[in-house]
Amino acid sequence: MNLAQRTPHVVIVGAGYAGLPCALELARQKNAKRTRITLVNREPRQELVCDLYRALRNGRPELFPFLKTLRKHGIHFVEGSAHGFEPEAKLLHVRGDRAQSIAYDELVVATGSKAKLPQIDGLQELLDGPSPLDRRVFLFRNNTQVQALRLALRRIDWSPESRPGGRDLFCVIVGAGTTGLEVAGELATFRGRNPACRIVLVDGKPDILPDFPMLARNIYKRDLRRARVETVLGSPATKLTEKELHIENGQVIPWDLLILCSGGRSTSTLRAFGPAASDEGLAASANLGIAGWPHHHVIGDLARPDGVGLPLTAQLAGQSGRFVARKIAAALSTGRTPRDAFEANDLGSLVSFGPYAGVGRLGGAPESPLGRLVSPFVFGPPVDELKRAAKIRYLWGLR
Repeated sequence: MNLAQRTPHVVIVGAGYAGLPCALELARQKNAKRTRITLVNREPRQELVCDLYRALRNGRPELFPFLKTLRKHGIHFVEGSAHGFEPEAKLLHVRGDRAQSIAYDELVVATGSKAKLPQIDGLQELLDGPSPLDRRVFLFRNNTQVQALRLALRRIDWSPESRPGGRDLFCVIVGAGTTGLEVAGELATFRGRNPACRIVLVDGKPDILPDFPMLARNIYKRDLRRARVETVLGSPATKLTEKELHIENGQVIPWDLLILCSGGRSTSTLRAFGPAASDEGLAASANLGIAGWPHHHVIGDLARPDGVGLPLTAQLAGQSGRFVARKIAAALSTGRTPRDAFEANDLGSLVSFGPYAGVGRLGGAPESPLGRLVSPFVFGPPVDELKRAAKIRYLWGLR
């Protein structure tokens, strides 16, 4: 029986900001009503990682349980993680409560970026060594890690009233990207004006928010100074001991808590795609098909169209997911894969700093230096409310 005479099966791996919108958009396509859709994810909920700073602030997990929504749209859910791919045989191997292999006609890879440790001597030993109650080194990638960090902040008495007795308490954040900056803002709010609680941002890049207009960057730097957040930029961390973090430029920073906010990708399971797979993700055509593999697609953080990665933002991940869903629906209906190129429509980036401040860039990133200087941006208290509104709009679109 050929594909036209049976129900085609589309499997989507990953239910993040790209995978979940892809599954729901495909289910809504009229020309895909006869399509069987399977979504594979480690758990039946999406962690809203862009809002983890709120979980650090108020202790409430940022989660979206999606099983009810999947059932409403007739999407089958498999709980587990991708253990291996066989693209020649069109088989996906999943490991969960039980191991299983899933045959498919179309595959969408949306496994996103995973926590990837920076290359710092001694880091792995301190990350693995202490018991959970004594942990001092933290990743900042999910709600479990955020809750553990909250406990550690209470344990060392990181508060406006604390008096550590003769020495300062240092909380060091490795990674001054958007996540690191938001974490620094929340910590600055926690400790208030207590001079004994110090926050240090470390990053090998020479500047913060390089994709933002210059004026927006300067406003954010001003807010960092006002909040007494110290920065060590342009030189990466190289070595970690029980008490000190060593920087390549020779600086040595004492630390009590270390928070890792540097990103990365984990691509070991993607090696089955051969030359298309690299440490940067999966090479893709302009319409987000995996290079060299018909009927295989990649969306979100892993997508590297024509060797160039998309900006790692949630809104672009969702756009790529919906684009591929419409492409697959059209291909299953007509038998021909559309060749339309994916065109990213960046709706802007917002970075909160503390409860009611921050900066944001609206619209796509201008290509010219002059455009980057004067492109529209917002700053101050509206940023937190804009992020909240964007979250509500996103969740509304998933229902």
